[in-house]
Amino acid sequence: MTRVLTFPYVFLLIVASFLSIEYPVFLAQAHAQDTEDEESETTATSYPNLEGADRLLKEKKYVDAVLVLRKLVKISSLQTEASIRLARALTYSGRREEALSTLWQLVDKSSGKRKEHLIQQGRVVSKLFLTNENFQLYQDGLNLLVAGKIRAAQEKLEKALALEPDNVEVLTRLGQALVISGDHDSAAERLRLAKKHNPYEANVQLWLGRALFLRGEKQEALNELKAASQTLKTSQLVNLWLAESLKSSGKILEAVQVLEKDAKENPLHLQSILEMAKMRVAAVENGRDGPDQQSVLWSARRQLQLVLSRFPEYADRFKQFQFDVDLGLETANPTELKSQTEALLERIETKLEDKKTATT
Repeated sequence: MTRVLTFPYVFLLIVASFLSIEYPVFLAQAHAQDTEDEESETTATSYPNLEGADRLLKEKKYVDAVLVLRKLVKISSLQTEASIRLARALTYSGRREEALSTLWQLVDKSSGKRKEHLIQQGRVVSKLFLTNENFQLYQDGLNLLVAGKIRAAQEKLEKALALEPDNVEVLTRLGQALVISGDHDSAAERLRLAKKHNPYEANVQLWLGRALFLRGEKQEALNELKAASQTLKTSQLVNLWLAESLKSSGKILEAVQVLEKDAKENPLHLQSILEMAKMRVAAVENGRDGPDQQSVLWSARRQLQLVLSRFPEYADRFKQFQFDVDLGLETANPTELKSQTEALLERIETKLEDKKTATT
């Protein structure tokens, strides 16, 4: 049976992402709601180019910048950069949902590098903090999450969310905390809202997939985890959770293929190798491999020996906290991984010996 990651290992992900992700966070004072009828035509004509708009943004005249940039986005040669600036100006004016809608509409009409650029800028806009005070609330919540104080972290993150209910970074971290604490319904609610604001955030897809899986929504969970796996190619966690989801849906072969691919592309993802061996042993114990049982056991034995051969490097990497990009090297700690591997290897040796005795 595929191992369900328990709190210490999922919690490590929070540490990993906290240490490794450098999200572009911009802090600015939120201004009053933009109303175009308050703006004079003089303002709109005084800054008729991107340089002028940048000057307004620098001066924190976000409402004025919105009016100027609405004109500039109509110029095809300026549309991309003007739209990005417009999204920021709208966000600083307290209209993040409208800002993101503006960008995602343009993304839908774009392709190639332009589309990638717009998606990246959308990720930035979706995580902007509008005040230093709210960023500090979020940071306090994240620190508590890293320290394993989940309930206290949730309280801080809820306060931050109350001030910026459309901040995808806060929604995602709160969703992670809720998944870890076992409140899967609330986690799914927060993460669905995060996805509504930013449908291109793989981290949201990953945790939403996990929350849905734990709620029993297997097909939706599979869809989210598969989408996340397309982006988070170096994340072991997404492959472990995707394999578990596939196995739960009766797609054992697909689950093994996911883990095989992960282990091949990421040699130090030893837990993926261990999970493959567990699946093979379980297949033998459940009588699913018929006359090939012995060869299946030998295959699992080789996999476990491979884990042990790579263990010293894995332990050193783990100790140094050299995490993968984005989500990190999220696996069992070295002591537990080695213990599980040796225990399973002993079971396999016993079964092979029993089969040898039975044939003599």
